[in-house]
Amino acid sequence: MLWPLDTSELLKLIQAQVRGRRAIFTDIDDTLIDSARRSRPIAAAWELREWADLNTCPIILVSGADFASVLVRLNMGEVPPVEAVIGAVGTELWLRQSEDGSWVHDRHYDKLMRASGFDRTAVAAQAAALMNELNDHSPELILTFQRTPEHLHKVSLYFFAEDEDVTFVAKEFQRAFPTYHVITCKEIHYNALLPEGSEVQKYCLDIVPATKQTAITYLIEQLGITEGYKAGDSGNDVDMLLNPDPLLPILVGGHKSEARAALEQELRHKRPGLIQYLKDGRPIYIENGERVAAQSILHALAMVKGADTQASQQPSRLATDQQTAAR
Repeated sequence: MLWPLDTSELLKLIQAQVRGRRAIFTDIDDTLIDSARRSRPIAAAWELREWADLNTCPIILVSGADFASVLVRLNMGEVPPVEAVIGAVGTELWLRQSEDGSWVHDRHYDKLMRASGFDRTAVAAQAAALMNELNDHSPELILTFQRTPEHLHKVSLYFFAEDEDVTFVAKEFQRAFPTYHVITCKEIHYNALLPEGSEVQKYCLDIVPATKQTAITYLIEQLGITEGYKAGDSGNDVDMLLNPDPLLPILVGGHKSEARAALEQELRHKRPGLIQYLKDGRPIYIENGERVAAQSILHALAMVKGADTQASQQPSRLATDQQTAAR
C-alpha cells in the first residue's frame, strides 16, 4: 500500500509548481475565518482559496481542534476546501486524496506520535493530581478537563485566569511534564461573550508530544517546501510563527494580545509598517490595520508579489521596496 502522501492532493499540487515549492499553512478560527462571522472576512477566506487555485498553491489547515471536528466544518462549507489538515495541536495529520477526495491519516506521522511514548491515561492521571493541587491553592482557576476523543495524543484542560496568572499555570504543568509541550491559549468562543475589558478570561491548556510546528516541519522536509506562508492569531500559534523555516510568518488582524506580546519580544526592534524583523533577520508580517483573518493573509500575499516584481526590476532595492509596501 502506498504511503498516503504519495497519492495526496497536497503532493500533486506541490509537484506541479514550476519554480520553488510553496504552501500556505493557516490556523482556522480568527486566522482563516473570522469567528465574529462578519461577511467580508468570511468572503476573504474563499478569495484565498481562489488565489491558491490560480497559483497552484496548497492550503494546509493547522488547528487545535481534532480532525473529526474540522472535517464537519469542511463538509458544511463553513471552511473552504483544503489539501491537508494538521489537527489536535499538531498531533495528527490528514491528507486529501487526489483520486476521490477522501481523507487518509498519515501513518508515518502517527507512528512518530506513538514513538514519543505519550501515555494518555498516565498523563491524564498526573494532570488530575496537579489540577486538584492548584484548585486547592487557587480555587478561582477552576481547572477542569476538556472532553477530547481518547485516541488523540493529547490531554487538554480549561482554566480561568488573569493574564499574569497564565504563565504561573503553564510553568507548573511544564514542570510536571518536562518531556512534553505545554501550550496555552485563550478560548475564543467563551471569551467573545465576555464584557469588553474583562480581566479574567477562559484559557485552554494542552499537554502534547508535538506542536503545530512539529507537523509543519515534517511536511516541509517530506515535500521539500522552499517557500510559503504560515498564519496564526493566538498563543498556540506562536511556536510555528517563530520557528526558523522558509515560510513567511503572518500574525493576522484580530490577533490575541498573548500572541502579539510573545512575538514582539523576539523582534529586532519595533518599526513603522506591517513588515517587522525578528532578531535573526527574518521578516514577519504583523497586522496593524483594519484587516482581520484572511484579509491579512491576502494582503501579505499581495505585498510579497509586489516586492518580487520590484526586485526583478531593481534587485538592490528589495529591502527598501518591502518597507515602503508595508506602510
